[in-house]
Amino acid sequence: MFKNFRKNNAEYIYIEFGTDQFKVYAPSINLFETKPSVICVSKDYDEVIFIGEEAVTKYSTKKYRKISPVINGTIHDYKASELFLHHELAVILEQMGRKTKFFRPNIVASIHSTSSEVEISAYTDALESFGVSSVTFVNEGVAALYSDSEIGSGIVCKIGYSITDLLIIINNEICYDNTFYFGSVNILSSVQDYIKDKYLIDISLKSINKVISEMDFSSSKKKIVQLKGKNLKDGLPVEFEVYQSEITNVIIEEFSVVIVELKKMIEKASTSELDQLLEEGITVSGGLFLIKEFSNEIKKHVKLKLQITDPIKATVMGLEIINNSPDLLENLEVKDLIFL
Repeated sequence: MFKNFRKNNAEYIYIEFGTDQFKVYAPSINLFETKPSVICVSKDYDEVIFIGEEAVTKYSTKKYRKISPVINGTIHDYKASELFLHHELAVILEQMGRKTKFFRPNIVASIHSTSSEVEISAYTDALESFGVSSVTFVNEGVAALYSDSEIGSGIVCKIGYSITDLLIIINNEICYDNTFYFGSVNILSSVQDYIKDKYLIDISLKSINKVISEMDFSSSKKKIVQLKGKNLKDGLPVEFEVYQSEITNVIIEEFSVVIVELKKMIEKASTSELDQLLEEGITVSGGLFLIKEFSNEIKKHVKLKLQITDPIKATVMGLEIINNSPDLLENLEVKDLIFL
């Protein structure tokens, strides 16, 4: 009874703890934050030294270690994950005020359908050890679909840093779920490997990401792209040029994996299901869709209308919409560990 009392009187916080980014939304104080999922902790795990952007540029030393708590959508280091969550929640509670001292918040978190029982238990333990009033899990791809409204049906294509969620949802229920290990890191790595193999130059993933985000895919194939990297022949820094068309070809070839999987999933839909999909179309989400070319590729190969959600906020906003609708939550909450 007391547990329900706490839950009913506590505020809600919505969380996406991804391989690349940690996102948190606290609507009661109109707070949305995102930061790299990186933390530097003391050797004995007793103290958070750096977190987020501050931790990205650091290197492990004798005094502390740099850790990415989540790798490929899966908890890589339980203790580091716990410290990360506790640190971020403590900062938020300080801003939320005195009420949270008596009623710790309810947490609604997104997870992938690839999440194991051990991983979900680890998340639950980490949050409950902080004293939260309740913990609820919702499929991350599903949350992206509901970020704008209670749509009810459609296809979701959410591409994260290392995991892609493809789902067909009919009348607020998951009919097909294809979650696989592919993300923006695969696009970046393929360009990195191409340049390394052809030009014997190594360029960082961060630099490649910057170049791709600034590319004009509609421009002339003869356009030159300026790059900086490490010459593998002598180990020295080097500036060099490549045709934009080279990078474009590598990117589109790598992205074809998503197109193939999308087509396979749509083929599984029945005629009646397809009618609803034709009406609702495909919802795309994830940082990759900041670059319009990826949306254009889907439009070109999959003959359904397409809508783009906010690539940064979609998941956590969708969690709020689902949580605020008892019927949606009843259908979409991950209550057990059985996935389609």
